[in-house]
Amino acid sequence: MPESLAVDAPCVLFRVNRLYRPGMDIDEVYDITRGWWRLGANREKVEYALGVADGVVRGAFRVLGWRARREGDENFHHDEPGKPRWGFDGEPADELVPRQATFALLIVSALVTI
Repeated sequence: MPESLAVDAPCVLFRVNRLYRPGMDIDEVYDITRGWWRLGANREKVEYALGVADGVVRGAFRVLGWRARREGDENFHHDEPGKPRWGFDGEPADELVPRQATFALLIVSALVTI
């Protein structure tokens, strides 16, 4: 039976269905989870970001900071003026899931996002 994931801290879930592929390592999951997203000011309250594909947590990351996408970043030219997309700098959140290999068994349920 898959494990559930309980997070008491503010978190955001990013659906990474289009870019996720089975067998990705945690660095690859981080790369597809970290950006670029349309987010409001509440992003500053987020402590964790979860990359979710097909309803399963594929990676959990501690958010260290946020930055707007800028010229030179991939697909920057698609952004609307004055409405930047945001990405985070982070690191694996081992305190949420000590063993990276268990991510494939974590089903997203009852998680609240801000």
